[in-house]
Amino acid sequence: MNEYLNKIICGDCLDIMPDLPDKSIDNSIGTAQRLLYWCMMTEKQKNFVKQTLAETTNLLKDVVKDIEESIPLSRGHYAKYMSVISSASKNQPHAGMLIALALVKAGANFQGVSDAVKLLYQYDLSRIASRLEVEV
Repeated sequence: MNEYLNKIICGDCLDIMPDLPDKSIDNSIGTAQRLLYWCMMTEKQKNFVKQTLAETTNLLKDVVKDIEESIPLSRGHYAKYMSVISSASKNQPHAGMLIALALVKAGANFQGVSDAVKLLYQYDLSRIASRLEVEV
């Protein structure tokens, strides 16, 4: 613990925070992606995220079906998925990540959704899914 006491640690919290002791952070400055940092959540928070993801997935199944049937090539999916993610999340990255994961779980073209996430938020959807223990 002393190696971190009274220090500013600069880096990717997804890499650094797992090594920090529980309840040892006084302040963190970062992007909204870090709001989904799974290993720091309580079980109640994790269950809330899982429930929200499941409910959102069910709500988006018809939207995904319409998009997937309307575009024959995967490179055209990202624009439609970007529109869904940005309008549904009101451009809030943490909400956008959940919506993106729900789209994929509802059957959306992963590459299309991943491209949309990269353009909107500059995040790697595979990495977010892995951190949240969501299979995509």
